[in-house]
Order: sequence, then C-alpha cells, then structure tokens
Amino acid sequence: AAMDKNSVPADIWGDNLMLHYVGKPQPGADSADENEPSFGYTLRRKGMPVADKYDGAGGKVKYCRYTDIYKVAVVGGDAGYLITGISK
Repeated sequence: AAMDKNSVPADIWGDNLMLHYVGKPQPGADSADENEPSFGYTLRRKGMPVADKYDGAGGKVKYCRYTDIYKVAVVGGDAGYLITGISK
C-alpha cells in the first residue's frame, strides 16, 4: 500500500479513466492496419531493441546494455476518451 508523508495509507489511483481504441495487428504481421482508425501507435526504429553484455575491467562486473529508440504518437484523438471525477 502507498503511504503519505505521515505513514497513512493513501490512494495510488487518480480520479480519472482513459479509454482508447487501438487496432489489432494484421494476420501474419506485427503491426496494425494503418487504414483502421486507432488512438495511437508506438513507432519503433527498425532493428530495435538491441541488447548486449560485456565484462567490466577485471572481470568482476558484468554490464548489460539495452537500447530502444521509439516514439509514441497520438494519431486519432477521436478514438480515445478521458473521463474525470469518477471517484467519491
């Protein structure tokens, strides 16, 4: 449970709700049909993500590196809703 500054249990959720429609991937593909309305997409650079491992000096430490280049884009704002004031 989340605690406020006085160690009293506090809500972790806000009083709003976001509802979005996102198209499903096409059969045999990893991406959605760009002709179907959708709230947004995550655009990822081709070949990403990339992960590798290498040893530090002396071999006592092993480093893991992860690189991902992407952008989240809202392309169809009409396919999403924000509902506020839902609690209390």
